[in-house]
Amino acid sequence: GDLSFYAVSSPTHDAEEAPFSWIAQNVSVDGCRPTEHRGHPEVWGFSWFAVPSTIRTEEPWRYGEKGAIAGIGVMCVILSTVALRWGLAVTRRRKQCSFDMSPTESESYTRLGA
Repeated sequence: GDLSFYAVSSPTHDAEEAPFSWIAQNVSVDGCRPTEHRGHPEVWGFSWFAVPSTIRTEEPWRYGEKGAIAGIGVMCVILSTVALRWGLAVTRRRKQCSFDMSPTESESYTRLGA
């Protein structure tokens, strides 16, 4: 799963431009009605936030992707071993049943090619 995202650092403000304000917008414009920005701040007068241009390559979880793949391999080995041992146990406990399928002289049968 790709968990990447894009950060948009906008709208901006500085000494020459006032902060963006929902109150100052024309509410008849699509996207500017009060119900369409519920939960947003009324005025975007925030300071700048620096978004890094590079992303760290280290995984934040304990083993990372390589550890997850190794864990799956270990799980496959364990499950295969359990299945093999279970199969051997069932085979050993099964009673030996032997059937003699060859005809005897006392049975009546037609011998082919005779």
